[in-house]
Amino acid sequence: MQDFITFKSISYDTITLSPVLSRYSVFNDDCRLINSNPVTLRTEKEIVKWLFAREYFVQMLLESSGQKMRIMEVPLLETPRAEFRSSPQKDGDFDVIYRGYGKSDDITCIEFKRIKFDQISDYDDPKINGLSNLDKLISQGNIARGSGFHNTFIAVVGLINTSRLQRPNSFTKFDPPTEYKMIYDLHNIGRLDPAVGILLIEIEQAIGLDYNRAGQIRIAELRRSTEQTQSRRVTEDFRRLMFKRNYNT
Repeated sequence: MQDFITFKSISYDTITLSPVLSRYSVFNDDCRLINSNPVTLRTEKEIVKWLFAREYFVQMLLESSGQKMRIMEVPLLETPRAEFRSSPQKDGDFDVIYRGYGKSDDITCIEFKRIKFDQISDYDDPKINGLSNLDKLISQGNIARGSGFHNTFIAVVGLINTSRLQRPNSFTKFDPPTEYKMIYDLHNIGRLDPAVGILLIEIEQAIGLDYNRAGQIRIAELRRSTEQTQSRRVTEDFRRLMFKRNYNT
């Protein structure tokens, strides 16, 4: 495992403005609040769509992955592998595909898997689910790389619910146990193509509000993607998919 991992992060909170109030406070923690919408109940597809609907996350993603580019349009989500003739496997889908502004020969593909971390109280052991899916994520990354995209990443998304813990810090209460930390060591797993980049994303719900209203998003790059000359078929198939999407809308 690396000695340390540097995350970029953003914390957010939401307040309702009132004509009778002149002062407001944010990031107020009250562990007695019943968490009305735990982030750990969201599916992988819901979370990926939620993340890419937030411009600040997309900017953090590009900066963390070393991509000095702008995304031209809304990324393609859950694209069937069968749409790409160069894919060595036709069942399943590619989670996220996007290109740089005005280009079609620098397409990036990212495959995602979620890990759920729930801790009900300071006296209970945390529940961690999803670690068994990491082998599947590695396989997905290898398939995407073999399809001929310019850049390929795998991304582990930790959905972390610490809203019931009593801590003086309302931004983060997360103290990852050894079991969870195995995701920090993915770059040393030999079954993953060494050209595939590795990203860690954590969404922490540290106070008892809906994660849409308050939380923290962190992102780190464990390994940078090694660029390859993009397959001509990938470029052609991507253009066809974008034309089809634009035509339908």
